[in-house]
Amino acid sequence: MTRKKRTLIYGTTLIMVGLIIGLAISSNFNLQGKAFTEEANISKESADILSKTGQAMAEVAAAVKPAVVNISSTKTIKISGSQSPFFDDPFFRRFFGDEFGRLGRPREHKQSGLGSGVIVDKDGYILTNNHVIRDADEIKVKLSDKREFKGKVIGTDSKTDLAVIKIDSNHLPVIKLGIRNN
Repeated sequence: MTRKKRTLIYGTTLIMVGLIIGLAISSNFNLQGKAFTEEANISKESADILSKTGQAMAEVAAAVKPAVVNISSTKTIKISGSQSPFFDDPFFRRFFGDEFGRLGRPREHKQSGLGSGVIVDKDGYILTNNHVIRDADEIKVKLSDKREFKGKVIGTDSKTDLAVIKIDSNHLPVIKLGIRNN
């Protein structure tokens, strides 16, 4: 018998033995299909309250969804290169080429941020987090109906991590802040 066949037979045998042992162990557990609420002694009233709370959260989410926006930002980051004396050495440049010398030069790359916000005014004012748009070169706002707008920073507060941006549109869906008694 070849070595490959023997290894295959031993491997298959070990897998089969493992499956049989796993089935035997799992059959010893009492898995009768009792409801979780019965096992944990949760009252029907508590389960009903949790169910109603879940339904209320779903209704609130559906009501505010049109006023929730996706915000993506990009900024250019400048990284200073290392100022090693080896970068200008002809000996190293001979082996590593001219690209070796460019490692010491400053480089730029784009950094992206992603977050959410809520429209708080029908004329396009949006409340978001400051860290999402801080130092951004470009801000894109995508509404739940898939429309996209360019955003402009109106104001920021780093202590509370809040920012206000504006898009050029009007008659937008608005989220109501706080409870209003009419």
